[in-house]
Formats: sequence, structure tokens, C-alpha cells
Amino acid sequence: MHPTLSKGDDTYLAGDNLNYVLASFYQKLAAAGRRTLRRPNGGGAASDGSAAAMDNPSGPSGSGARALARRVRKILNPQVVVASAFCFSWMCVSSMLIMLNKWILSNEGFDYPILLASLGMLFSGIVSGVLIHVFHVETPRDDIDAVFWTTNILPIGLVSALCLATGNVPYMYLSVSYIQILKALSPVFALIVLSICGLEKPTWRLSLSVFVIAAGTGVAAVGEIQFSWFGTILMLASEILEAIKLAAMQHLLGSKQLSSLHGTYYLCPATFLWLTVGVCFTELHRFTSNNGFQLMALKPHMYIIAASLGVAVNYLSVGVIKNASSLWLKVLGQVKNAALVYGSTLVFGNIVTFQQYLGYGFSLVGFGLYSHVKAVKQPEDSKIESPRNPLCLLPIGMPITCQASVDSFAQLGQLKKNADT
Repeated sequence: MHPTLSKGDDTYLAGDNLNYVLASFYQKLAAAGRRTLRRPNGGGAASDGSAAAMDNPSGPSGSGARALARRVRKILNPQVVVASAFCFSWMCVSSMLIMLNKWILSNEGFDYPILLASLGMLFSGIVSGVLIHVFHVETPRDDIDAVFWTTNILPIGLVSALCLATGNVPYMYLSVSYIQILKALSPVFALIVLSICGLEKPTWRLSLSVFVIAAGTGVAAVGEIQFSWFGTILMLASEILEAIKLAAMQHLLGSKQLSSLHGTYYLCPATFLWLTVGVCFTELHRFTSNNGFQLMALKPHMYIIAASLGVAVNYLSVGVIKNASSLWLKVLGQVKNAALVYGSTLVFGNIVTFQQYLGYGFSLVGFGLYSHVKAVKQPEDSKIESPRNPLCLLPIGMPITCQASVDSFAQLGQLKKNADT
């Protein structure tokens, strides 16, 4: 059972054990704010006149002050504060991760994107192993042995590695702004692949929404100045592989419920293994010939910070899903992508044309329609609940966001329910 936190009648799921710690901290902040607002003088911050107004029920100013205090206390509801804190933290940290990894690949001359992704997977696997075996945050699963790992998880690791590799390499050829625009196509490929696999039943509203997304993205792609067919094809392949990975996980994992920590513990080694094979065939010779280790030794803190941010985004993503909803993670991801489209013009000097802004705006309209249709179709998804299979396997070490992965893994159980109905 996941631990729960309660405040009066406000009870909500805190998620996994690590998210429980963050949720407890955020809840204590909210409780402190509510206690402060209950004091007659606002915790000493209000003047004597304000305190008198609060104590005077008949005075108009006293009624207004009490109404304002009630409104603020409602905003400081622990459930709202925890969800808001997770959402804000995830948006900030994930944006920092994308910018930092893009900086490492482009500005620091570390042009080994697959190796960077593999180092992130290695770091994530080590962290999850330490948390399980040293700190005993969770215990290893008895129902996952070497045979199951080899026959079920290792193939998923292959698809995950291909997704990471094809999603990381485009950052060597495309601008951050253009890549964020291409990410709007994720619902399109997800709907196509899941429909083919029988995991999603497309309706005309869903089909219309993904058509609007595709049309807007196409308009934006035509307006790209630094266009590269190679980078664009790889990025689209990464999004298709992401949808295939969801279908593979649904088929191979079935009804197994894995926490985010167990997900990284079992899948990251498999992904790292396949990425290492890719590095040996594509980047290892060039890395050793160009003294790549020396390049990393010049600024080791950048790689450590990038990997640490990846781990943080991983568990913050779980916190967003479990304390808000997976739909909120989708919406926040698009808001963050829109901010990065503009922010990358300031940090990296990317040029975004008016046609791209127009096309991307059209895509966002389609995404809004898509989110509305999904919310109406699955009203329980907008509630605060624990997803059946919250495997949030962040592509740590790579600039691509984990929004699509996290949301997809969180709704594996929902897809199974859709297929049954």
C-alpha cells in the first residue's frame, strides 16, 4: 500500500516512498501557512487596525478580511499546495535538464549523444540500486527473476535504448525550439500505434485533434530555417518508438505493478546494456581517439549535475501524476515546451519564424482538443489516484523530456481497461 497523508478531510495519495518525503515537506509548509492565517493578527504581521478589523464581525473591513483569509486558506489546502509544488518543481527542473544537456552536446563539444544517454542510464541504475539495497527504501520484487528480466524486460530495454538514441542525436542537427515543436506530434503517433495494437479505440474527436496537431506541426516544420532531414526523421522515429515501447510494456509486463523506483531498478540496466552496444558501434572509436575522457575531466560537475537533474525529474514526474493527474503532466509538458521554444531563442540564439509560431500555436489548439477528449473519455484520470503501473523511466542524460514516457507508463492500466471495453 502507498502511504497516505491527511489533513482533516483532505486525504490524498503521496505516491512512492521518495515522493512521500517531498509531499510531507510541502504539506508542512501549507499547514504552517494555514495556522498563520488563523491567528488574529496574521502571525504578528498585521497592524493593530487590521487585528481590530478581524475581531469586529460587524465591520465591513472585518468581513472582507475574514473572507480573504478563508480564500487564502482554501488555496493553501495541503492537497493543492502539494500538487502545485510538484508541478512547478517538475517544470523548472526538466527545463534545466534540457538546456544543460543541449549545452553539453553543442557548446562543450561533447558530440557523443548516445554515450551521454548511456551514462545517464548508468547513473540512474546505480542510484536506484543504492536506494533499494543500502537504504532499503523498497525491496526487490520476488516475481521478477533473471528469466523474466531476460525474456520480458530486456526487449523493452532495446526499444527504450533505440528511443533514447534516436531522440538524442537530433540535438546535434536541430535547434531546441524546432525539437520542442516536433514533440507536439507525440499524441499522433501514440494514437496510431495503440490503435494498431488494439489498445486504443480512436473516435472522430480524437482523430480530428491529432489531425490538427499534425497539420500545425507540418506548417511549423516548413518554416524551420535550420532544417535537417536526418535530424527530423530521427526525431520522428524516436516518437514512434516511444509509442511502440508503451505497447511493448503493456504486452510484456501485463498486470505487474511496478513503482517508479522498481521501474528504474529493472529497466535502466537493460537500457544501458543496449545503449552500450550502440556506443561500441558508433561512438567509441571516435571518443577514444579524441580523448573524450579528458574532455569529461575538465568539467565533471556538468555531467554529475545533468544526471542528478534527471533523477530528480524522474521522481517529480511521479509526484505530478499521483498528486495531480497524468493529464496535468501532459498539459504542463506542452506549456514547458512552449516556454522552451521561446527560451532557446535567448539562450542558444535559435531563430523561430512567425510561420513556426503560427503552426505551433495551431498544434497547441489541437493538443487542447486532444486533452479535452481524453479527459471526457477517462474522467477518473483527472482525479488524484495512484496509477496501476507508474513506470516513469526518464531518459536521464538526454535533453528530450520524459513527459510522453511518464504519461504513457502511468496509463498502462487505463489502456488495458479501454481494450477490454
